[in-house]
Amino acid sequence: MTRRIRTISGAALVAATAALGTVAFAPQSAWADKPATSSSPLTRAQGHFNRGDYRAATIELRNALRANPNSVPARLLQARVYLRMQQGLPAQTEIEAARRAGAKKEATRALMAEAMVLQRRYADALEEAKADLVPAAYAAEAARVRGLAQMGLRKMDEAKAELLEAEKLAPKNEQVQLDLARYYVAARDRASAEAAVDKALSLNPRSVRALVMKGDIVRASQGLEKALPLFNQALAIDPQNLEARLERAATLTDLKRNKEALADLQRIDKAVPDHPLSLYLQAVMKVRERKFDEAEGLMTRTKGALGNFPPALLLQGVIAYERNNFQQAQTYLQDLLRVAPNHSLARRLYAATLLRTGDPDGAIQAAKPLLEKNTQDGRLLALVASAYARKGEFDEAETYLQKAVAVDPDQSALKTQLAMTRVAQGENTEALRDLDAVLQDDPKSMQALMMSALVKMRGGNFKEALTAADRLVKAYPDLGIGYNMRGAAYLGLNKIKEAETNFRAAIAKKPNYHEARRNLAQILVADKKYVEARRELMRALEADGQNAKTLMALSELARLEKKPQERIDWLKKAVATNRTEMAPRLRLIQAYLDAKKNQDALSEANALNRDFPDNPAALEAIGRTQLATGDLTAATATFEKLTKAAPNDVGARLLYARSLAQNKRIDAARRAYTMALNLKNQNLTQVYLDLMGLEARQGNLKQAIAHANALKAKYPKSTVADRALGDLYLGNRQWDKAIASYEAVRKQGMDRALGISLAQAYLNAGKQPQAVSVLQEMLKKDPKDVAARIALADVHMRAKRYPQALAQYQALDEQTRASPAVLNNMAWIYGELKDKRAIATAEQAYKLSPKSPEVADTLGFLLVQQRVDMKRGLSLLQQAVKARPDNPDMRYHLAVALKANGKRAEAQRELENILSKHKSFDSLAQAQQALNQIKTAGR
Repeated sequence: MTRRIRTISGAALVAATAALGTVAFAPQSAWADKPATSSSPLTRAQGHFNRGDYRAATIELRNALRANPNSVPARLLQARVYLRMQQGLPAQTEIEAARRAGAKKEATRALMAEAMVLQRRYADALEEAKADLVPAAYAAEAARVRGLAQMGLRKMDEAKAELLEAEKLAPKNEQVQLDLARYYVAARDRASAEAAVDKALSLNPRSVRALVMKGDIVRASQGLEKALPLFNQALAIDPQNLEARLERAATLTDLKRNKEALADLQRIDKAVPDHPLSLYLQAVMKVRERKFDEAEGLMTRTKGALGNFPPALLLQGVIAYERNNFQQAQTYLQDLLRVAPNHSLARRLYAATLLRTGDPDGAIQAAKPLLEKNTQDGRLLALVASAYARKGEFDEAETYLQKAVAVDPDQSALKTQLAMTRVAQGENTEALRDLDAVLQDDPKSMQALMMSALVKMRGGNFKEALTAADRLVKAYPDLGIGYNMRGAAYLGLNKIKEAETNFRAAIAKKPNYHEARRNLAQILVADKKYVEARRELMRALEADGQNAKTLMALSELARLEKKPQERIDWLKKAVATNRTEMAPRLRLIQAYLDAKKNQDALSEANALNRDFPDNPAALEAIGRTQLATGDLTAATATFEKLTKAAPNDVGARLLYARSLAQNKRIDAARRAYTMALNLKNQNLTQVYLDLMGLEARQGNLKQAIAHANALKAKYPKSTVADRALGDLYLGNRQWDKAIASYEAVRKQGMDRALGISLAQAYLNAGKQPQAVSVLQEMLKKDPKDVAARIALADVHMRAKRYPQALAQYQALDEQTRASPAVLNNMAWIYGELKDKRAIATAEQAYKLSPKSPEVADTLGFLLVQQRVDMKRGLSLLQQAVKARPDNPDMRYHLAVALKANGKRAEAQRELENILSKHKSFDSLAQAQQALNQIKTAGR
């Protein structure tokens, strides 16, 4: 187990004090003594209290109480000071002293209840603040405190009811709004929490407590940088406020701005020497610097004040573990798990501690709650594997090691006691050397055989992996794992039948072998046997309904079956199994985007951003979602952040540069692409291609060609540059240069896209025979090449070689099975050839695509031309022209129909309009002739 354990963030720690019972209190009179004089210690103490300078207030109050130990106002103000400092027991002591001095019990019940809340005596607090015991003047305050007590008892419905009652009784009470906000934070209703804080700020725009709470909420939802100005604003209003300064210090600590954070902490220490949270944050910094002895010294100075504060217990557990004080670490972590049994990091560290103390059974038991959630934590899985290996239960050890490697094949910090640990660290060469040594001593070592196969498969050495898997099957013929690994090796070798046989064998050996079932389903899906694949996956799901991998496999099956909502539903279930697992959430975002549910995608992307603010995969998904929703500015900012999170990744640089280009920031895009060209050990082909496209769109052909030549020089064995040059020349009507570039690529082999482009270049250059030759070559190579056949038919159509074009379209009709486009062209050719099948074929195309203007034009013109139905023909042609108003050939057909329907004047205007606007189109001669005929007939 690695000793590099991440501590929970400082900001989250201070914010967590709210969940531990931190409360702040509105100054509200609870006594009826005469007001103090303006120069009295009590008056000065009240002023210090109002400004948040509790140390100065305490000094003045000591002077006041020295002069009059029975001063009720002084005692109660001192109680409030303690409450503000979260010191419940001293506050209770002062309230009791005030009562002995004459303060009415009824008037101090709310204060006493608050003191009890701070001591976690929630039931006592509820008893103290019972509604029928508190006078009406203090009813709102009592309801507020009862709400806090119910929150402490985790009775959230009762807490909400009490806080809403307090709001009803005191709608303009700032503190009630803040406590409501705390409730909503605990209930994970961030919008309501922010609304409550905003209401508190509307009541008191200079409320430091409200600003601090707003900062907490913003920090959780929008990040550290966005929260910092709110803490700054709070301190600008009240520089002495400890809570605001602590929150800012915690935020600065998380931002790694340690110098500034320490400045704040020093001010806190000056005001309140050895403030526990200040010491804690300083200890966090020391742990990050791996100065564990210094961190231990700082935590010792807290004198146990944070004994019930989970983050502090975790930090002390980490410190003790790193200093090899395993018994002490075990004590701290046990205390933490009592109050936070679901704390995954604490539980994993506790399991590691038990393993280090020689208790593998205890380690497995400690990790069990996490394993029951199907955690995808590679380090935890490896730790459990180590525990089983320590017990000699190698079957179980291998199962968990396989899972660990599958989850995180590149983990680099595992230090278990198994010889195969280097595999999990990504050190494959060293790992194989270690595994070979293990196998020399023990040829039947299951874990060594298994890990050897895994390493070789991960390196793409499927033949060697198959050999290792064969050894595993031979050594353990009754276990499923060898067959599963052999199936995976065959799959890598593209031997599908053999892979399927072995996956089925693995399932036969172990019916609940879910990984093998998923592998089998993968093969069935590839073979389009969707029903069988679903059956296998549902069997796996029946046995383990919370398995995210199975749920994701079902979602992929739904995608292939074109069931978008089912795909989304499966992914939602996968996400619900563990929201800390990123893969299902990334897939869910993509599923939303594919289903055009952009707002749902954006909501999930924003949640992902909050949970993984600096993760490259998360940032990429967020940026792509922002692009899909049209927010180019936000997408650009996200992709810029991605380049910082993954500075050496060419993909990140491309996304950033492309977003700049889309945002019309052309110069910035050029700079971003140029910076990408400086990356080392990356394939930069796409960067050059993007630059070529950018310059071409800007009309800078010379610069685009320069980039293409640079690409050719950098990768001389690649044909990508010549193909790109061909595209550039083709787009700029330089046909001969395009042909030369494409022919250079053709020498090394021709694919469909190249053939179509080359044929297009030959056609545009007036070299029709060469175009036909290229297309015929493509069809000879692949008679089912639809694109090539369409292109060849189009060449014949242009040349009015209708019989040859018809032959191609008839062949296409057999392949495409009633394509409206193919039928439409066939109908046109039939019309030109005076074939009686023309109208029937056009009607068939129209039935398949009644909204297509091209299809309506063909059918309409044939109906008019063959004088079958003049009126319907005119209607269809009007429909076509409405959709394609700038198409001169369609407008010519409309003119013919108008004339045929007796509307000669309209026909004449239509023809004159066409001929005045268009100087070249297919029907130019016919249109001129028709206009002359109308004019001649009108004389």
